[in-house]
Amino acid sequence: MLNGISSILKQYKVSKNETKDIDIKKILNLKQTLLDSGYSVAIFNVIKNNEDDFIIEIGFIGISYINEKKQLEKICDKCLDIKTTVNKHYMKSNKTYVLVIPKNNYEITYGYGSISKVGNSICGDNYLVKNMSNKKLVAIICDGMGKGINANAISSNTITLLDEITNTNMNSETCLHILNTLYYIQDYNESFSTIDFIEIDKHIGEMLIYKAGAAITYIIHEDNNIDKIENEGLPFGLNEIVISKKVKLQNNDLVLLASDGIFDNILDIKDFEEFILSIKHIEPQKIAYEILNYSRKTDLISKDDMSIIALKIKIV
Repeated sequence: MLNGISSILKQYKVSKNETKDIDIKKILNLKQTLLDSGYSVAIFNVIKNNEDDFIIEIGFIGISYINEKKQLEKICDKCLDIKTTVNKHYMKSNKTYVLVIPKNNYEITYGYGSISKVGNSICGDNYLVKNMSNKKLVAIICDGMGKGINANAISSNTITLLDEITNTNMNSETCLHILNTLYYIQDYNESFSTIDFIEIDKHIGEMLIYKAGAAITYIIHEDNNIDKIENEGLPFGLNEIVISKKVKLQNNDLVLLASDGIFDNILDIKDFEEFILSIKHIEPQKIAYEILNYSRKTDLISKDDMSIIALKIKIV
């Protein structure tokens, strides 16, 4: 128990040391440059100042956002020494409020869905897709041990904990290590979940993958080549070590996360892969529905809950 707590504290300390704030001189220079350039600044509020995930709220008096957007981004890029995006926040009276954030080079669209086992009204799987910060998106599928309401409760609790811990300023690898350690040191806990976790950095197009007893993750490329990421770990909390890997994404990649119920119903994996290639051009939400329909209409009787998340990657 004490070793587990010590490990958590060490992981937290390492994560905090990894974060780097924007130099305050750059922020002050941005405000002064805007004033020197003739802008009337009503509000200048640094909401977050992490170098990789900053938010600066600026309120301007009497400007047209459409006309000034490019010039404002040019000033922000130069002063902060990083590519930025200036997004319109809201307008009030004659004031225009904008948010300055890091520029993302990758756009992600996604779809998802799930079906419970035949004979059950409650699915034991739970999933989550969320923008964790200005530049990162997280997608998770969690399959609780067992079936029905008990499995749903287990996977729901795990998803909730993952959602809450990834809302902190720690990086995802540290979050996973800490949560896994908490599960691991609870010797009395006999409720386990498989976890399929990915985090996509929309700035550099890198995907962090963590699997704990999860099914295959597919990455379908624009040229129809397919990469498969196999599971290498036990269900969450059964092993002290969290194994993760990083993959560089390409333009027009399709990423598929699925619970093992999808694959339990597939008779011919090659036919399934050809089916994916035939539908990869449609919207992610439709892809998710089509894969669920494909899996449940085979000659096999559905023996497990089925969940799918489909994500499309676009360089912008």
